[in-house]
Amino acid sequence: MDTTNTTNSSYEMRYELLPTIVLVCAYGAIFAVGAIGNILVVLIVSRSRRMRTVTNIFLVNLAIADLFVILFCVPFTATGHILKDWILGSFICKTVAYIQGVSVAVSVHTLVAISLERCIAVIWPLCNYFRKRHAFCVIFLLWTISISMTLPYALFFKIVREEKEEDALVECREEWPSQESENLYFLIVHLSICYILPMLIIGVCYTFIGTVICRRRTLGETSNGSSINQSKLKAAKMIFTVILAFALSWLPLYTMATSFKFKLIDLHQYFGDYLGYAFAFVQWLSSANSCINPLLYHYMDKKFRLAFKQYFCPAEEMMYSRTSSKRLSLTQARAHIPCSRQTSLLSMNGNAAHRYYRSTKLPSLSEKSDKTEILSLTVSFITSPTSRHRSRVSRDETHLVTEL
Repeated sequence: MDTTNTTNSSYEMRYELLPTIVLVCAYGAIFAVGAIGNILVVLIVSRSRRMRTVTNIFLVNLAIADLFVILFCVPFTATGHILKDWILGSFICKTVAYIQGVSVAVSVHTLVAISLERCIAVIWPLCNYFRKRHAFCVIFLLWTISISMTLPYALFFKIVREEKEEDALVECREEWPSQESENLYFLIVHLSICYILPMLIIGVCYTFIGTVICRRRTLGETSNGSSINQSKLKAAKMIFTVILAFALSWLPLYTMATSFKFKLIDLHQYFGDYLGYAFAFVQWLSSANSCINPLLYHYMDKKFRLAFKQYFCPAEEMMYSRTSSKRLSLTQARAHIPCSRQTSLLSMNGNAAHRYYRSTKLPSLSEKSDKTEILSLTVSFITSPTSRHRSRVSRDETHLVTEL
């Protein structure tokens, strides 16, 4: 009898039916969009040689970190919010917390690395300091530091059974030897190293970028494209948007966690009975950051947009590729072939005209009408092949436009 009651209480819902449905749909959307989007980012960059830039290599690392959150954290976090008790055991409790801590640390420090790379690319556009091998070394270093730095999550997250009035509540949460050590770790590692300090470094980088852009626009260099590559500016804008999305997504959770740990404000008094909903929302918002980056790439980067379209609409992309190839062939035919063909035809026609003059018994050049007739014959003989070639190119162009 007691076992049955315990089992039934373990699957008791934390919230009412409507909020539970909203939570399931919200986390389901994060999982679907994040998994598909980040996998596509990895495939696009890994399969296309022209997409393997230093910035995109860092974006792949960011996508991999987001995939860890999507696949290993989002389902279990949603389960923890939906059910009143934690039912997934101690191993899942430690693993989910540790993977999420590592992924967040890797993500934010990858954004710092991208910001530094973009800053160097804009300030010194002609110097190629960051190379692909440097990017891989930085990524390896980031993962090593993040794995070491977040080890306390694997050590101090535990299953805690908290006795309340008539029932017991089973939770997955941090249990440190002392509250002071928990607060110190949160302040130094979680808040400072993984949020405030990276945001300050990123802010300094983009301040330099903005200053350089404004200065060169004042000098009139940007309009001529002599100093700043426009593609680098577009990439910097996209990365800044990604960073802004990260900062805004995690700010509410860091604010509430800091207030709760250091008792800056009484959250129970501020939110009342809706405190649980508030925590669920801010944690969902931080998890949503793992699915928003591919959407930003699609919206702000033309190369990623075309690559995404190739996977979702292969027929349309194939038609676009064929159309582009035909246009390129037509451009080459109009720009290159007529010039070379005309040169060879003119030289050939000059020799042919010389032979024509030698083999033809010309009348006396003293008569004006005879001069005019000979001149007209010569001009028509020389120019007629070129005219036929031009008409053929015109027919080809007309036929191509009809196909398009």
